[in-house]
Amino acid sequence: MNKYISIIFLSVFKVISFFKYISIPFSKLYSLAVLSYHNAEISDPKSINFIGFVYWGIGRNVKIKIGTRFTICSGANFGIDGTSGSRITVKDNAELVIGNHVGLTNVSIQCH
Repeated sequence: MNKYISIIFLSVFKVISFFKYISIPFSKLYSLAVLSYHNAEISDPKSINFIGFVYWGIGRNVKIKIGTRFTICSGANFGIDGTSGSRITVKDNAELVIGNHVGLTNVSIQCH
């Protein structure tokens, strides 16, 4: 009986691990779509990484600039501390500037 339970748990773990890694490209596409919709300036979209889903709250008339080689990890599966994830909020008429070679993990940023 214990052997079968171990096989089931191992199979479930492998399926969850598979979906965890397949979600990385989708989280990047989602964040790039959100930023593109709000006319963000991204120096090099190929060099930035969004690992895990970032919760965006973006107001009107905002300015967002992101430099090269920016990486943000979000969520219990991708962060180094296992918390709930990253949230970036830019209120109306605010500006967010993220420079080059910046890495963030499970952060909350609020610009107003």
